[in-house]
Amino acid sequence: MLASFHHIGKWYVSILYRRPWTTQAASTGLICGVGDVIAQQVMERKGVRRHVWKRTLSVTAIGFCFTGPVLRGWFNLLDQMFGKTVVARDAIKKMAVDQLFFAPVLFACLLPMFGLSQGLHGNQLKEKVKQEYLNVLFSCYKLWPAAQLINFYFVPLVFRVNFTNIISLGWNTYLAWIAHRSCDYSVIIK
Repeated sequence: MLASFHHIGKWYVSILYRRPWTTQAASTGLICGVGDVIAQQVMERKGVRRHVWKRTLSVTAIGFCFTGPVLRGWFNLLDQMFGKTVVARDAIKKMAVDQLFFAPVLFACLLPMFGLSQGLHGNQLKEKVKQEYLNVLFSCYKLWPAAQLINFYFVPLVFRVNFTNIISLGWNTYLAWIAHRSCDYSVIIK
């Protein structure tokens, strides 16, 4: 069995090097979807019959189409701006720029996407984003500065989105729970 995991790992890494954008987008989508399943089954205790699969598909699609590619591009840009060398000073600069500039913009994009996937529009969407934005951003600052410092200092570029995805499993579970905790699914389930 251990040999099977070794072969799967080698296969994944070979695909990651050949097609990093696609592989990381797919990995991010998968992790986002798993986070939503955990949120619904563990945190919200919905059970299989009440599981909202449309919600899981929406969260997965956001991870695949938006979050994965955006993270890959962002990490490339940071390496272009601050260099690829592993120096503590550069890792700190990358982390600071990531958390002060990228994180606020990322959440300003993700929260409306989650709201739209819930069927919210206009004032409902605006109010939901206004209500949750600072809570999500401040929660982000409790986890991501340390995680990104480790990521930028120890992890090669090709694996940075994957490292972020590992940390994101718990984070995405939290985000999915926050984004959907007060949603009326009768609006979007037809």
